[in-house]
Amino acid sequence: MERKQTKACCGGGGYIFILDVPINRRALSAFQNAGYRTSNVYTSAGVFFVEKSSVTASGPFGGTKIHVRCGGSPICPQLLDDLENTFNIAATIPAEEPK
Repeated sequence: MERKQTKACCGGGGYIFILDVPINRRALSAFQNAGYRTSNVYTSAGVFFVEKSSVTASGPFGGTKIHVRCGGSPICPQLLDDLENTFNIAATIPAEEPK
């Protein structure tokens, strides 16, 4: 996985996590187990979305680029590391139910 910092107007910014494998709906369970909140509205629309503390992450299911924001928390680096670790766990979950 690769983490890139992005810049936005007015001093804002965020990150893009480039995943080694595409994100899938079944991966949401890893995030829920790690304490992240998910949204059925986003999931139904085909969008991966999780949030925890001041971190949000979103992107299309089947994609490898996830947009991440960390709302100015002083522990943002630790929150991002936790998110990255959870993505690594989620990557081990198969996209489909084993047959």
